[in-house]
Amino acid sequence: LSGGLDSGAVASSAAIIQQRSGGHVCAFTAVPRPGASIATPPNRFADEGAHAAAVAALYPNITHVLVPGRRRSPFADLERAFRLAERFTEMPCN
Repeated sequence: LSGGLDSGAVASSAAIIQQRSGGHVCAFTAVPRPGASIATPPNRFADEGAHAAAVAALYPNITHVLVPGRRRSPFADLERAFRLAERFTEMPCN
């Protein structure tokens, strides 16, 4: 679940559909590691956690999990990922 409109709509729809049958939705949001300093352009945000949490809070059957970034290069696991999947990872920063 990101802070954008698309994933918010998908998570909301999933929550409504699952709620009818007593189901549950678990939503994960990647957030910067604690203390990270990220330069962002005007009218943008780097930490989508609060926006995603606001959507999740609307539905009691959504469990929202924040996944903090690690203190290592996003490229550190590219070779391993290539060996496992036999293709390059898309969006290594996520």
